[in-house]
Amino acid sequence: MTYAAILDWLGNNWEEVAGVVTGLAYLFFAVRQSILLWALGILSAVFFIVVFFRAEVYGNMVLQTYYLVMSIYGWIHWAKGTKRTSEHSPKGPLPVTRLSLRPGAIALLVSLLAFLPVYFLLRDIVHSPVPFLDAVTSVLSMTATWMLARKIIENWLVWIAVDAVSSFMYYSRELYFTAFLYAVYATVAILGFLAWKKTMQVAS
Repeated sequence: MTYAAILDWLGNNWEEVAGVVTGLAYLFFAVRQSILLWALGILSAVFFIVVFFRAEVYGNMVLQTYYLVMSIYGWIHWAKGTKRTSEHSPKGPLPVTRLSLRPGAIALLVSLLAFLPVYFLLRDIVHSPVPFLDAVTSVLSMTATWMLARKIIENWLVWIAVDAVSSFMYYSRELYFTAFLYAVYATVAILGFLAWKKTMQVAS
């Protein structure tokens, strides 16, 4: 590929490039537990709404709208931090927690119940070219994002699976830059899980 061809591709796909850059920065700050991740999440979501609309990956386009809303929610929730132990003590950062049995069971049930209607919507009404993968990644990503907003460590385990499947799906749709991003996401999600686990061990 010539230099001119590269510039031409970048010019025609700048939203995807911007989404990848902000997405990588979002992941970096998520691993470091920095609240800045939510500002970058808002930017990344806006760019990918455009990208997925053009690629006809409609489930993930709607998912980005959910990301946009959850980024605002996560920003507010993380900003609240922990409750003051006394009137004069400062608030601490929101602690990393584990997924307890009841919320975990509810999250699993909601994900299972959401899958079939999302799948048939994508297949029969939206006519997604990859309805099964589109539905799986959409539903599980919504669950994982809620877990991240609540600072639940198991969000990384869900992301590892989702990102690996998403990378394959985007590659099949010739979104090579986005496929690369999600391959990186899957790898860094492992590092994120280990980093958050270390934080929990230090806190205990």
